[in-house]
Amino acid sequence: MPMIILKYECPMLVKSFPYIEFEIEMRMNSKFLSFQEQHGIPVVWCLVDTSFEGRVKRKRKFRIYGTGIEIDYDYKDASFNYIGTIQLQDFVWHLFEIFE
Repeated sequence: MPMIILKYECPMLVKSFPYIEFEIEMRMNSKFLSFQEQHGIPVVWCLVDTSFEGRVKRKRKFRIYGTGIEIDYDYKDASFNYIGTIQLQDFVWHLFEIFE
């Protein structure tokens, strides 16, 4: 199956406190490779299938928490998946995917 690496930006607009919640429309079988800062913008790189079946997209839900902020999910909960951590300016941010 042909694969490609795609990049998705993570918006840092605070719409809900104490975390940043957002959705990204991405291919269903996207596998996260890295969460980093690029030119001051948080981004994730994903490995995705480029076959016809792999092109199906869906919205996926994410939350970004700052260090020291209480997280309202059980870390062992299967509906809550840690993706990565970045340092952006004077802050450290932690990205999680939320499955509902």
